[in-house]
Amino acid sequence: MQSNIGGTLAAASLIVLASLATYGQQLSKNSNTNTRDASVNVLESSVPDAPSASAEAAPAAPPESAPPVSPGSSRGPAPAGRGGWSEFHAADAKLWGMTGLLGASSIADIELSLRCTWQHSCAYVPVPLRRRAALYGIGLPTDAGLSYLTLRMKAGRSRFWWLPDALATAANGYVGVHAAHRLR
Repeated sequence: MQSNIGGTLAAASLIVLASLATYGQQLSKNSNTNTRDASVNVLESSVPDAPSASAEAAPAAPPESAPPVSPGSSRGPAPAGRGGWSEFHAADAKLWGMTGLLGASSIADIELSLRCTWQHSCAYVPVPLRRRAALYGIGLPTDAGLSYLTLRMKAGRSRFWWLPDALATAANGYVGVHAAHRLR
């Protein structure tokens, strides 16, 4: 029985580690490109003979000559603070690590609670939720919502962006350990 629990936790951990490694490789490629582009822009702006310096000195076209953009059009920049690019950049390795831990703890909690319930040694799971589909159907969308809340808080530069995922991970850990102690 214990080897099945360890296998479930090991499989969940491997999935999280593989996704973090893949994301870390993509992140390092993107960060190297962005850093190089930023340093080139700084150097060009400090050199008065650079082509970009002469382009900045040229007068810009008057705003009246630009074609009008309708409100429903997809052209033009997104309003500031309305998601999009800033949320994409907020999804770093720390966020993916927290989300991975939340998912792994949820899966372990669900499986341990179901085993405990099937052995009739746990009574804290309500009768309508004593099926795997019901627990996963509630648990995983809740995790997705919490992870989205965490992403929005991180994009908004909140100091406590990690709190929703950390609290849910701690709660999953507590209930999972409680269920594991009740297994026969």
